[in-house]
Amino acid sequence: MPEKLRYLTSGESHGQSLSCIIEGVPANLSLSAEDINKDLARRTAGEAG
Repeated sequence: MPEKLRYLTSGESHGQSLSCIIEGVPANLSLSAEDINKDLARRTAGEAG
C-alpha cells in the first residue's frame, strides 16, 4: 500500500516566501523547481487544482 503524502507549510502565502516540507515522497522521484513553479504559476493566476 502506498504511503500517504503529508505536507507542512509555514510562512505567509502572500509574503516573500513560503516553506514546505513534503513527507512520503518515493525515493528517486524526479522533481525539479521548474515542475513546482508551473503549478505555483497556475495558483497565482487563480486557477483551481
